[in-house]
Amino acid sequence: MTSVTHGMLRSLCMVAFDTYQGALTSFLSVLDWNVWRIVVLEGLLHLHNSIP
Repeated sequence: MTSVTHGMLRSLCMVAFDTYQGALTSFLSVLDWNVWRIVVLEGLLHLHNSIP
């Protein structure tokens, strides 16, 4: 394996890792938003139910 091929593979792996990391971050932020929304809705429902 030549150093040029090794360099290309290395840069390709770095790009793939960056893309994966970005996708993971955006996925987690979406997940956080959904979880947050569910927690807020649950909290509002409990508040509403506790008020006679």
